[in-house]
Amino acid sequence: MKRTSIASSHPQTWQLSLHIVLVLLCLRAAPAFSTIDTLVVLHTNDFHGYISSDGDRAAGLARIATYFNRERARSSKVLALDAGDCVSGTPVSILFQGRPIFEAMTAVGYDAVALGNHEFDYGWREILAYRDIADFPLLSANARGPEGELIADAPFATLSLDDLRVGIVGVTTEKTRDITTTRGNEGVTFDEEIASVRAAIDSIKSHVDIVILLSHAGHVADSTLAESVDNIDLIVSGHNHTVISPPQIVRGTPIVRAGAYTSHVGHVQLLYDHDAEQVTKVEGFVVPAADDRLQQPNPKIAAIVAKWEDRVSQLVDITIGHTEQDWSEEEMYMLVEHILATRSGSDIGFYNKGGVRNRLYQGNITARHIWNIHPFGNQLAIVQIRGKDIGGKLLERLTATGTALDPDHLYTVATNSFVVEPPRRESFFGTAKSVWLEDDLIRDVVINYIKEGGPIDALLSPTTIEE
Repeated sequence: MKRTSIASSHPQTWQLSLHIVLVLLCLRAAPAFSTIDTLVVLHTNDFHGYISSDGDRAAGLARIATYFNRERARSSKVLALDAGDCVSGTPVSILFQGRPIFEAMTAVGYDAVALGNHEFDYGWREILAYRDIADFPLLSANARGPEGELIADAPFATLSLDDLRVGIVGVTTEKTRDITTTRGNEGVTFDEEIASVRAAIDSIKSHVDIVILLSHAGHVADSTLAESVDNIDLIVSGHNHTVISPPQIVRGTPIVRAGAYTSHVGHVQLLYDHDAEQVTKVEGFVVPAADDRLQQPNPKIAAIVAKWEDRVSQLVDITIGHTEQDWSEEEMYMLVEHILATRSGSDIGFYNKGGVRNRLYQGNITARHIWNIHPFGNQLAIVQIRGKDIGGKLLERLTATGTALDPDHLYTVATNSFVVEPPRRESFFGTAKSVWLEDDLIRDVVINYIKEGGPIDALLSPTTIEE
């Protein structure tokens, strides 16, 4: 009677008690781990040897290392990745052919890095030295040596972070042969990007939970890859120097990029549902070099950076001039072309887009600034060409500026050794009568012009400054 009375008088209490028992039973039967995992991906790209900090413009690797370590202390499921072009951009990289960069990156603790096109600047065999220095895999599914062998450590890597399995695929722009020096890269080929990435992912997709593509192919190619290849959970993009934040979604695939020259660090969180066996959410942001979170250098990495920078400081940290202006990218090209034409006595100065890698800012100008602007070791080149034979990029430039050409006049054009190499000469100039190289490097021509008091700020008209 008492049991019946309780049941009749308090039906809700009985149901609640049963519910509590069932919940407790379920909890006892549940696995010890959560079915939702969070993977943090910290990413950089195109830092081009900027292992040293430069105020608000470049964090440098010592400050980045502090950020990485802070995130690793919060979780065991953190990856540090880079999308390529680690070298070629600063004196410490140029003078030692990129090797110090991989020593510093190893100390920072990168987990995987894609081969960029500028990793080939010193010839493909130098990449073998990078592989020996780095304790992380250098990845590219499509870069091949003269015998058809893969140049990178591997096309992909698989990493286990506790119960979470991550596959990382690397790809290098298939246009590398067109945009990188031919010297030292004879016989190197680059397979088509989509087929290479698809084959690599097919090899690992059944063995991993999350697939990340480290792509040094550029923005347009990355969008095409996202459109064309299934099973990519995240594309960490390089080659372009712009920021993509928050992630751009293309056919459900998020794409992220963190600028260049360590101007930003990218931070992405992926939520993976073990029951559903899929990534359910991706969020990302970038941290600029000026942010408080990127101000404290890691002492160990700072010491490695200082060791290498001390070896180049006496050569490059000398004042050669002064400017009262911050220079835009377009103004930098105008300055360089003016200096080349003036110093060589040529009719026209011409420089390729992408050949000027940094800018001048108000204040003293050091030799380091010019090394950073002209990092590639290109020589001064002189082209002789008749007006009627001018074509390609040079004709486009002259037409855009309204420059009149005498079809029978033999013009001299001051430029750099990269653009006059046979594979690309005609696309830049048309049909040249003759081409020769001077012994002077472009950066030395510019340094000497400024050091000897050649006019700089006077070149900037009010109209140019406003633009």
